[in-house]
Amino acid sequence: MIVLDTSHTLKIVLEETASTQLDFYVSYIDTANDEVGSNEGTTNDTTDVTLVNSPSSGKRLIRFINIYNADDTSHNVVIKIDDGTNQRVLKRVTLTSKDSLVYTPSKGWVIESLRKFIQLDDTPNSYSGLAGKLFKVNSAETALEASTNTDSEIAEAVNVAANVIEKVAEVEVSSDCTYVDFTGLDGNSAWFYILLATTRNPTSSEAWCDIFVNGDTDNTHYYAQKLHVCGTNDDKERHNDARLIHAYANNRGFSKAVIFKDPDGYFKWRAELILSTGSGVRLYSIAGSKTATIDNITSLRIQARISNAIGAGSKFILFKARRG
Repeated sequence: MIVLDTSHTLKIVLEETASTQLDFYVSYIDTANDEVGSNEGTTNDTTDVTLVNSPSSGKRLIRFINIYNADDTSHNVVIKIDDGTNQRVLKRVTLTSKDSLVYTPSKGWVIESLRKFIQLDDTPNSYSGLAGKLFKVNSAETALEASTNTDSEIAEAVNVAANVIEKVAEVEVSSDCTYVDFTGLDGNSAWFYILLATTRNPTSSEAWCDIFVNGDTDNTHYYAQKLHVCGTNDDKERHNDARLIHAYANNRGFSKAVIFKDPDGYFKWRAELILSTGSGVRLYSIAGSKTATIDNITSLRIQARISNAIGAGSKFILFKARRG
């Protein structure tokens, strides 16, 4: 607690001039008569201003001090004890625009900064044209700046913690095609990829789509174990291919797959499929593996076995499970 006797006063001074002086308010209690008092005012640039006068008798106990920087720039604030002969610095702080320096006996001196995480140091009074924008710390780590709201910047802003699921790419098919590619991947960093896909098969034949890694589109280099459930019936089969998504003729399919390279370097995937609709809905479960090891997952291709069997309106979203 700050305690003043009959020979001591508490003063404030700035180390530079201010366009707008800083406001202050102080409350205290006198021990001689238990009366509560207060004082308020503004700074006067580099000239001392008395925050609290000395009591006429007894002690004066400082209960609360608030100093508010109403100026548009930061200021160095000095709090001093003056005994009439000597001045001793009690506190010196740099107070940012619109921040407050607060004193209480229980917490001491604290800077309160309600705008600290939204203030732009270079344009503190204008956000013109920035409606709806995200903000990020600039490269110098000295202020915030408006982002361009690109997918990568939004992902970076949302995924503030490491090791969270992050969207890598999405594809909405605008016209019938045979394959969809995902390139520029780094499985060694991501560890696991998660693919969500809903497809429409516009052809007159049922069609499987295979998953190929790193440009290897030879189905004989892959194996898949399939479990198919329809009503009360089920069947189990092993196939020498890379099947991932299936849709019957002029019908639809959905697949959710986890894709990864195992600790020994084998490319693998695990997929759950939903086929057809209504009373014809059925479930596939697939586990697959490449026959040879790979160094990394750098690209994925989802390729139909029938030309243009990935119809317009099909959608794919690829996520990575870890931020490297």
